[in-house]
Amino acid sequence: MSSGIFFGINIGLKALRAQQTAISVTGHNIANANTPGYSRQVANMHTGFALPVPSNNRWAGAGQIGTGVEISEVKRIRDQFIDWQIRAEDGKLSEWETRHDTISQIETVFLEPSDTGLSSLMGEFWDSWQELIKYPEISPVRTTVKDTGKALAEAFRHSYERLENIEEGLDRQMEIAVDEANALLRQIGSLNEQIKFIKTGGDNPNDLMDKRDLLVDNLAELMDTEVNHVFATVAGKTIATGEITVAVKTTDTNGDPAIVNIIDPSLDSGHLEFGRDDLDVTLVDSENESHTLAAKTGEVFGIQKAGNDTNPDSTSVAYYKNKLDTFAEGMSRILNEIHASGINLKDPPDNTGIDFFAFKDEEGNIITDPDNYSAKHLYINPQIEDVGFIAAGYVDDVDDFNPGNRENALLIAQLRNARFSLDGDGKLQSNTMGDLKFETFYQNFVSEVGVATKEAERMVQNQSTLVNQLSNRKESVAGVSIDEETANMISYQRAFQAASRYIQVLDELAATVVNGLKA
Repeated sequence: MSSGIFFGINIGLKALRAQQTAISVTGHNIANANTPGYSRQVANMHTGFALPVPSNNRWAGAGQIGTGVEISEVKRIRDQFIDWQIRAEDGKLSEWETRHDTISQIETVFLEPSDTGLSSLMGEFWDSWQELIKYPEISPVRTTVKDTGKALAEAFRHSYERLENIEEGLDRQMEIAVDEANALLRQIGSLNEQIKFIKTGGDNPNDLMDKRDLLVDNLAELMDTEVNHVFATVAGKTIATGEITVAVKTTDTNGDPAIVNIIDPSLDSGHLEFGRDDLDVTLVDSENESHTLAAKTGEVFGIQKAGNDTNPDSTSVAYYKNKLDTFAEGMSRILNEIHASGINLKDPPDNTGIDFFAFKDEEGNIITDPDNYSAKHLYINPQIEDVGFIAAGYVDDVDDFNPGNRENALLIAQLRNARFSLDGDGKLQSNTMGDLKFETFYQNFVSEVGVATKEAERMVQNQSTLVNQLSNRKESVAGVSIDEETANMISYQRAFQAASRYIQVLDELAATVVNGLKA
């Protein structure tokens, strides 16, 4: 029957169960208020299926009696558009944090002014040649020239080696990022299967979906991704399976762009895994085709930009390695040209000068190919260990040579203020109309480090502000408000108490009827 005492009691019981469920959901929200990735949940209530009012002269009528309240679903509150925005901007933040970290390390390599920096050592080197002009034949003065030259070459090598150490750190960072990405893919793939099993059973696996979304958020910090939901057709109806696909941009073996699903339920394993070739991240798709990740944001992209040696910019290690190489090659070549044209103290006037600087490989062999000259390999010429080979003299008529000749030392000392320019190949060349000196060339790229550091810092601050704003928006939608949950709990409690009182009234009515029958 659609009326009567016991019908009413059933309405009351359903009300108790609904309010109790809502209170449990509220308690779950409060318990997870500080759980990372958790989205608040709500118990959606709807009226039960209404029944017609019975009568003596008709079996149904226009009026209907409700059957109480039911919980239609417990669902989480989530805004997918905000999720998409946060993942996109979080990826950019991770990229710039990585680039800022790298350029900050580079900045420590070129801290100026410093007593041990290249600028100071260059000054001491030129000062030693200035002193040699005064005392060209005195051995201790020549020894100072040799020692300051060795110190300068060592500073070039040390700076270059520190840049290489930063590159090695980036390589290790990429290895960790790839391992982390693969771990995330495995976890997302596993959750996909669990979510589908529960979803197709008619329930909402809210907590599992929160966990999966958090993993996708973490993956988006590593690389830019595209997330899509999977749908299936059942009995002519399209339903969501609860699964997702995650795609990345790649280039195939022909260099053509391609979109590859790295998370895809149609794959045997449910996901692909990344490999690594130096700073290139690779993957093989389900058809055994090789692809190279073409990330445009995220930590992976930041590492690639910081370690890029193909088209380096002012936040990459390779950019400053190239600058250091240009400086070392140009300074040594120009100085060597003058030094080699002079005369040393060994059996003059027949013994002309030799190169002051030399480039040696890791085995100590002299490098003769200018294309292989690098600050990493800069040394003084081993012959200069005998300071008599320092060519301080220069004369047009060798018969006029004497140990006190200082013309060549003067020419080398004047390099301190000589003018240079960069040719079409990016090499330093003597040019009286040039706008560069050795010192200004070095100061310019040290300044570039500072500017690049400030720019990266500004980008990190801007992205952090944007991500925080989006996170606040997300929190206002999906976050748990203790005050709001407390208010809901009180509301559900009062409804529960009212339903209890309603059942008590019906119980009293039933008792009256039963007692009346006894009478």
